[in-house]
This record gives sequence, structure tokens and C-alpha cells, in this order.
Amino acid sequence: MGTATRLAQGNLTAARETYLARHPKAAYWVDFGDFAFWRLDLADVYFVGGFAAMDWIEPGAYEAARPDPLADSAAGIIEHMNRDHAGALVIFAAISVNSFSFAAVGSGTRLSYLQALAGLDDIRELADYLGRKPAGVERRGAAPAASGKSEDREIVVPPLIANLGRRGLTAAQKWFYNEVLHAEYQGRGHIPQHTHFIVAANHASHLDMGLVKMALGPSGENLVALAAADYFFDNRVKRAFFENFTNLAPMERKGSLRKSLEWAFNLLEQGYNILLFPEGTRSRTGQMQRFQRGLGHLVLRAKVGVLPMYLDTHDALPPGGWYLKSRDVSAVIGPFLSAELLQRLGEGLPRSDAERAVTRLVERVVEDLRDGRKTRIEEEFAAVRGEHRSERPVRDAVPVASERSEKT
Repeated sequence: MGTATRLAQGNLTAARETYLARHPKAAYWVDFGDFAFWRLDLADVYFVGGFAAMDWIEPGAYEAARPDPLADSAAGIIEHMNRDHAGALVIFAAISVNSFSFAAVGSGTRLSYLQALAGLDDIRELADYLGRKPAGVERRGAAPAASGKSEDREIVVPPLIANLGRRGLTAAQKWFYNEVLHAEYQGRGHIPQHTHFIVAANHASHLDMGLVKMALGPSGENLVALAAADYFFDNRVKRAFFENFTNLAPMERKGSLRKSLEWAFNLLEQGYNILLFPEGTRSRTGQMQRFQRGLGHLVLRAKVGVLPMYLDTHDALPPGGWYLKSRDVSAVIGPFLSAELLQRLGEGLPRSDAERAVTRLVERVVEDLRDGRKTRIEEEFAAVRGEHRSERPVRDAVPVASERSEKT
């Protein structure tokens, strides 16, 4: 911003040469009568350098600035980074996303995030930290604001301690499931490698969450399990532990289900895999309970696929038990139900019926896994559609193979 004045005739030569040196093709029109050179005397500068990179600058600082020395080499640099340092680019992108998200939450959270980054020593610790806790989502299940009493204040865990604790806990978890328990995994060939997804499993034991993570292998590192807020996050000690050392996210079992599922939706939007137990709670008898349609609501809203899984853990550690009664546990992974298939299942149905249909299809697949039956998706698709008839025709489902693969 400033005052623009047309250059006098005596100052045109230098301006013309400078302009043509930068824009040689302008020689065709630079001498036209309606072409002129103007000078802008700066009063204020508002610099826009890209997304979230803008601010007012003093005119003197702008005039003293020099061109980016890397501008002419930018294309080669970008090609090199994309080709040889893709992993580092993912981390840089995560920093930008986290910084923007935390800045939107408020100054207190923003400060804690910067303090956390300051406590990291290298890029591996940075990657671990960014993967530790979903960013930009307000915490659920948290206690009310501190009243000043020590027993009401949240426990702050330093980032370095949280990082070391997570590593130690992960190592102990792998040792427990691989060495202490006799864990068997089937169907790992069904785990999608091209997209994030929801794992929907029956729930019969506190062993379930860890078993699912182990069954997923590398995909389990990106898994967040929704856990009952009134059980795992009901006091400040539990909150400090589960928020800093695990991948559990609090989910309310009371009140608005939609409000609780908002947390899961935000996690899916960030690319996390989500573990849901559609029964809502552990089975006291080991028998599967009916799946709740909140699963269908989340699937249709987030437009993600579902990986069904059946867990056999009840006899090893049933609800109410405090010690292992058996070391034999297993996880059977079913065929991946793509987002396209599940969206097609709900076509032509009222929203509530579509959610029920999606939930029912997942439940039927988990029942097949429980009973050792080969799942035929096209038949299950037709059966569920028959339960929720609609006048609007729906395209046939695409068959999906359901051979159970490898045991480890």
C-alpha cells in the first residue's frame, strides 16, 4: 500500500531495461502508447507467503529483503525430497497440521504443545510424539477445571517421560502377547494396506484391545481404541496414564451417542485406524451381544471401510477376573468391507435403516468368524438388504473373497 506515480520521461530508460531483462517477451508491447511505468512509494506492506504465513511488514524491512536464493533450484529440491525423503516430508506435514490445529484450540494448549516439542531430541522422538496423541481434538472425559485443590489438578507428564513410558509399555505388551499368552492370529491377509479403517470386534475381556493391536501388526501402530470414559478416564491418575502412555481415547457410554462418536469421526479424519466394540461393553458370558447401530452411523458419515474381527479371550480373562485363567487367545480377521460396499448397502433406505443395515452386515460377518463359516459377502449383502427392503433398486454387491489366511 502506498502512493503510485507515473515515472517521468528521464527515468524510463533504466526502468525499461530492468523490465525487459526480466520479461524479454514484453519487447512486443513495451513501447505501445498505452503502456507506462509507475513507481510505488510504500506506506504499509501486508505480506502473504502462503497458507498461515502472512503479516504486516515495515516498508524498510521489505525494501531491504533479498530474493530467495533457492528459488531457481526449488523444482530440483522438491523432486529430490519427494524421491529420497518421503518419510521426512510426512513428519514436516504433521508438524504443520499439529501446529495449526493446536493454535485453533487456544493459547494454553498451544503453549503445552510447543513445550512438548522443545523436550524432543531428534526426528525419531518427534515422529513418536506426533503419532502418540491425535491432534486438534478436544479431550473427552476430562475432569472439570481445577478448583485449586491438589487433588483436583490434572497430572502433567513431561513429554520425555511419556515417550519413554510408551516405548516401555509397547515392549512389555509385545512380550506379554507373544511370550506369556498363546496367541493365534488368522486372516491377516485381509488387512488393507491402502487405507485407514474401523476395526469392529466382539468384546469379552480386557485382553481384547492389546490382542487386536498385535493381530494388526504394523497397522496396529496407527490404531486408536475408543474406551469407556467412565471406566478408564474417571480420575486424574487414570487420565494421566491412559492419555500419555496408551492409544486409548475416551468415549462416553452415557448421554448423547452422536456426541461421543464425534471424537471417533475426528480421529478417522486424521487418518487413524479406529477400534470399536459395537456391543458397547464386555460380554459377561462370552456370548456375543447385538451390535449397536452407532457403528453404522460412523461408517456412513466418515465413508470408511470396516475390518471385522472375532476375538476369543473370555476364558482367559473374563470380566471380573484379576488373573489369567488360560493362556490361549485368538483373533480371527474377516474380509475387509469397503466403504463403497457399505455405502451401497444403505442406498435407498432411510438414514436410520441404512445405519442398522451396515451394522447388521458387520455383525453377521463377525458371527461367521465365530462359527468358523466361510463368509460370502454377496449372500450376506442380499440377506441384510432383505431385512431392510426398499423400493429403490440397489446394485449388486461385489463379491469379496473370505479365505482365512495364515496362522502365527
